[in-house]
Amino acid sequence: MLNVAQAAGIGTPGIGLAGSAQLNLDVAGTWTGFAPPAPAGKLQVRTATAELQGISEPFTVDTASLMLENQMVKIASFSGGFTKGGQLSGSATFPIHCTGPENCLLQFDVRAEDVSLARMNQLLNPTAGQPWYHLLEIGRRHDDILLKLHAQGHFVVPRLELGPVTASNVSGSIELSSGKLRFPELRADLLGGHEDGSWLADFTVSPPRFLGNGVVSKMSVSQFGSLTHDNWATGAVDATFSLSLSGLTAAKLKSTADGTADFTWSNGALRHVSLDSHGAPVAFSKFTGKLALQDGTFTFSDGKMLSGGATYAVKGTASYDRSLAMKLERSSGPSYVISGTLDNPRVQTVPAPAAEALLR
Repeated sequence: MLNVAQAAGIGTPGIGLAGSAQLNLDVAGTWTGFAPPAPAGKLQVRTATAELQGISEPFTVDTASLMLENQMVKIASFSGGFTKGGQLSGSATFPIHCTGPENCLLQFDVRAEDVSLARMNQLLNPTAGQPWYHLLEIGRRHDDILLKLHAQGHFVVPRLELGPVTASNVSGSIELSSGKLRFPELRADLLGGHEDGSWLADFTVSPPRFLGNGVVSKMSVSQFGSLTHDNWATGAVDATFSLSLSGLTAAKLKSTADGTADFTWSNGALRHVSLDSHGAPVAFSKFTGKLALQDGTFTFSDGKMLSGGATYAVKGTASYDRSLAMKLERSSGPSYVISGTLDNPRVQTVPAPAAEALLR
């Protein structure tokens, strides 16, 4: 099928294709000046195998309907899946005379099923030294295609597994250019709430760097705590955030995470923290403040907690190792210093000046 396309003057952005098709094609053009042919017509593909450069497995095309017009290949609809799992459907367009991935823009609208970060890593990181392409000619292969490809479009993912977290109703826009992958819009439901933001993945540096900012609303603190197997708090969080990470492993991403957030935590409780002799967990109607993450430590500032009839100023730190150094202070009445760990905090009631000294 690829040979027929090449004979008709159709280039493809790094795609090898073999299979059966129903073809209705006209090829026109002039015989002077070596002008490229101008093919037009329709192509119906069924049960074909596609090799996509930069992807480690063949893609089986169940059906695809193509139109050639106005010097463009318009894939009105397609559906299929990868050999080891992962279904795609949607539409796409690219120029007919596409001599290389860097010389044409691929536009698409795609819906993906059965998606996970682990599966995406398998598809985008083929085993080194094990070339599997056989439909693509050697001269048309590009090992660095993801650094050359120009693409933009929209996507919908009903369910996306992000390691221990599952996001649903994921959608947005995407742009790939010169090794940088941008998500100008990225929306998802996760941890009982919703995220709306924009992200950039920069693969031109080593290790790759990831930058994001956006808004989260009504995110469940209980669900977040379940990721650490400790229901240490309740309530819902709204926040604006910015975050940067680098690396390709979970451990590296965690160790390089750096960011800030302005948050409002509503109708919550700190289940392991008690400020009275009855042992009742600290409950609050609202907790607002600023949060900074650097070198594995979360730093709270400008915090204000409304608990019962009291208003506390809150500041301090919490670390990846779950250690705490927090202060809850009010203008009248006792203040508190919280140390120890998130699992087993120690609460000390002290006068305000002494509490300040303990944190220094």
